[in-house]
Amino acid sequence: MIKTDKIRKPQPALFYIIDYLCSGFAGLSVAMVVVALWAWGSAVFGEFMLPAPVEVFQKSLDLLKHFQENEIGISLWRSVVGISVALVAGLAAGLVAGSFKTAMALLKPVITILLAMPPIIWVVMALFWFGFGNPSVLFTIIVLVAPLTFASAAVGMASVNRQHEELFDAYKLGRLKKSVICISRI
Repeated sequence: MIKTDKIRKPQPALFYIIDYLCSGFAGLSVAMVVVALWAWGSAVFGEFMLPAPVEVFQKSLDLLKHFQENEIGISLWRSVVGISVALVAGLAAGLVAGSFKTAMALLKPVITILLAMPPIIWVVMALFWFGFGNPSVLFTIIVLVAPLTFASAAVGMASVNRQHEELFDAYKLGRLKKSVICISRI
């Protein structure tokens, strides 16, 4: 893209199409380097330590072909429900904590502890508490995703400065619309 004084110089439409298509090569090249390192690691350390990329992709296709037998639908359902509940809970608590300093003071120690614990501890604790099945998986997903969402929402809400609040008040925006605008900044 040609710029003059940080202003985009008009170009033919074909130029913009080629520029757009070429911009994807950076991400593609990084992905190819990762796969190449993976293949090299598999050759150096052996198939037992690091399976080859081709075998992993073939096994993935086999799993997808036998979708019902491998219970992938249950895993997807658990993922969607767990992440949805965690996002709603984390956003709600984060927006409240970002708006009110007292709520932030009360919730921050809990969130700090949740963020500091390794995920494997939550998995083991969930298995002891709930056994195998939906409750343990949903609990683990929620307890891992909600604190991250909380932290992001709280920082986003707390970062709204007074000028923006005056602007919101001038347009008579309610708390809900202010929150939506703050979430979009995250």
